[in-house]
Amino acid sequence: MYLIKKPPFLLENGDIFLRFPDRSDYVNWVQVRRKNYHILKLYEPEGGFQNNSYLNFKRRIKWVKAGFKDHKVLSCLIFKKSSNELVGSITLESIMLHPFYSGSIGYWLDSDHYRSGYMYSALNSILHFVESKWGVTKINAATLPENTASIRLLIKSNFCQDGVLRRHLRVNGRWRDHLMFSYISDRRE
Repeated sequence: MYLIKKPPFLLENGDIFLRFPDRSDYVNWVQVRRKNYHILKLYEPEGGFQNNSYLNFKRRIKWVKAGFKDHKVLSCLIFKKSSNELVGSITLESIMLHPFYSGSIGYWLDSDHYRSGYMYSALNSILHFVESKWGVTKINAATLPENTASIRLLIKSNFCQDGVLRRHLRVNGRWRDHLMFSYISDRRE
């Protein structure tokens, strides 16, 4: 008799599922990140690609599990259901419960899966989970002004633009302004 080990956390929505990273994901994660380096370097904070070692990946797994236990982090890899293919990642971090009930979200998607609806499903799965389980009713997101795909995703997911964060992050060698968006739940009255 074989026992199938159930992942410690799993969300499903449409054609995707989300779960915590584990050590067996390392090789695929690095391959997808390297394949998309030419795009990710244009949007991610500087230094993100210096953390591709197996040791840092193991540290991230530990951070994800501890953060989830403390309701401070929800970080998942995104997989295509039909093939179990890794297609991206989404992380809600800096979660503060009482009195703020808020957090900040970031994400990336393999360019082969742009316009697939996968990130929309992933983002809305995360929003629903943290609102219904942890009471988090405000999510912040920052994006570069030229990242029109991210802006469209946020607006479609009921985020509103709050303003501009001047010289918010160092991206691709320059301190860059970002547009700040926030999702505010109807439950936040």
